[in-house]
Amino acid sequence: MKIRHLLFIFFLPVAAAAQPFEPPLSSRTASYDINVELHPKTKTLTADEVIYWTNPGRDSVGELRLHVYLNAFKNNQSTFLRGGGSFGGIDESYDTECLWGYTDILKITDAKGRDLTARSQYIQPDDDNKHDRTVLQVLLHQAVAPGETVEVTLDWAAKIPYTISRTGYAKDFHFLVQWFPKIGVYEPAGMRYSERGGWNCHQYHAATEYYSDFGVYKVNITVPSDYIVGASGVLTRKEEDGDVITYSYRAEDVIDFAWTASPRFVEYNEEWRDVNLRLLTYADRAKFAPRIFSAAKNSLEYLDEFVGTYPYRTLTVVAPPFFGLKSGAMEYPTLVTTFAMNGLPAGMYSTETLTIHETVHQYFMQMIANNEQEEAWLDEGFTSYFEAKIMDKYYGGFLRNDYFDITIGSQELRRGRFFGANNIKLAPLSAPTYQIKGGSHREISYGKTAVVLWTLEGLVGEEIMRKIMQTYFTRWKFKHPCGEDFLQVVDDVVRRHYGDTFADEIELFMQQAVYGTEVCDYAVAGVGYRMPGRKRGVFAIEAGCIEPTARQEKPYHNIVTIYRQGEMQVPVEILMTYEDDTKILEKWDGKDRVKVFEYHDDKRIVRAEIDPLRKIYIDKDFINNSRTHQPQGQGIAKTTRTFFVWLQQILSTAAMLV
Repeated sequence: MKIRHLLFIFFLPVAAAAQPFEPPLSSRTASYDINVELHPKTKTLTADEVIYWTNPGRDSVGELRLHVYLNAFKNNQSTFLRGGGSFGGIDESYDTECLWGYTDILKITDAKGRDLTARSQYIQPDDDNKHDRTVLQVLLHQAVAPGETVEVTLDWAAKIPYTISRTGYAKDFHFLVQWFPKIGVYEPAGMRYSERGGWNCHQYHAATEYYSDFGVYKVNITVPSDYIVGASGVLTRKEEDGDVITYSYRAEDVIDFAWTASPRFVEYNEEWRDVNLRLLTYADRAKFAPRIFSAAKNSLEYLDEFVGTYPYRTLTVVAPPFFGLKSGAMEYPTLVTTFAMNGLPAGMYSTETLTIHETVHQYFMQMIANNEQEEAWLDEGFTSYFEAKIMDKYYGGFLRNDYFDITIGSQELRRGRFFGANNIKLAPLSAPTYQIKGGSHREISYGKTAVVLWTLEGLVGEEIMRKIMQTYFTRWKFKHPCGEDFLQVVDDVVRRHYGDTFADEIELFMQQAVYGTEVCDYAVAGVGYRMPGRKRGVFAIEAGCIEPTARQEKPYHNIVTIYRQGEMQVPVEILMTYEDDTKILEKWDGKDRVKVFEYHDDKRIVRAEIDPLRKIYIDKDFINNSRTHQPQGQGIAKTTRTFFVWLQQILSTAAMLV
């Protein structure tokens, strides 16, 4: 397909587009020139695409491997749909109305015009499912030498699926992601876990998203003239020809390109420093604009301070209409989607939460481009960690209701989701995400990682955690790190600031957290004392019986017993409180199954508390972390009173409705 000749050209007065493009930030291994036209009536795309791929390895490469994502929605036998990925299910309308989607690659040629179409075939490197057509192998006429660049042109057409797992259309709303044939990542020997050079190009799986190289995207998008388009990168020009209009976008040093189009978009713009913030939504969700902009700005402000500088000049947020919500809560380079739901209770910050989460993804995995299909914890987990920190700082939590005196912190919400999973021992963080079965992969990738990082921050302190994240970002931005690379950063920073002993303890904790399925659970087993009696009887025969002695000056033998009930070993602190409110803080490496602290004092210890500053966020049970010599009823009394206040309010409301 060739985009029609355009007759009238005018340039938009867009400040970002008028600025010169910056020097390369990445290796720009895979770049694309794409011309695509949307046909709303038939829900199809026609396109031509040129891929420029540079061999990053030390070996010659004789084949290319391409992701063809839309074929995941061609029929219900694809690996994606066999895995249950549809974000809502496939009903009979997909058959009766033919709502399926796919890509038909019409022709492939190299720079010399040689046909590669007959030299290509769909392969299934993960599961041998012959019905899956999401990875295309293309055999080249001539191998690509190290450092050389190959140019391949594809002509293709696509049927857009009805919104199903991120991508597709709903009425006049179109959200195009995972929409074009995209080259996989060739990993040279020594990169991540590769022992020798080879393609890392997985099939499209329901539990994962994508992994790709950095490059420059130049994309011309032709739509009906009444359509508004949003996309990754900066808008460089608009070209009009009768009843169609072409939007030209350029995105530099990114790993993907996404776009959206609708005739009913309403647009809002604000600025954060030199970044243009753009919101596209429908009129019935326009009232959410101030909240969305505030959340995006708060995210960028926090990340700029805690991680590093946002290097792009745009960030577009899309708040889909109600009928397009399957496209919500997703992240792509400089373009994200959020939810803007009417009718939610006041004080529930779901819109802010999702906007923040997807904005954080601009760092993890857009700039620090880990392999999300194999190690989702490095992006989803890191994003969940920062999402909660930003939410708690700027909004006081996920939910706040002063009338009912309810506050649900975002950290507590994430922690609760993790420990509420069906099986938190299902798999370690290090397990390839697409291989995790059993339904708890999200709780592990998102929730466990977040509580691990909060625990790490508690152990090393916020300032050292800041140094860890900044070092990780500086060292690995615009590259492809793996889990071992992050662990090395942790070890380097902690060892430099705390020395070897504590660094060894942190290394043990992180190794358990990433590569194991151990549960952390420390408990105060007992708080008590004995009162030694006076000395009586014969202690030396020649001395005979002694006179009963007076009681010792320190009559109390205090005993505090701590259990390690889980498998995980973490250094912990225990706070002992005496009856006169004086305190002792003990430190323990947390390795033994039981630890007994004994003190001879003139006063009693009445309370012991493990982790009083709540550093060990991965501890499964906070309730058993403290114990008193005498039971305390204040907590249960408060809970009981709160319950009856809620009950009274519910009954009063029900009475008014009768």
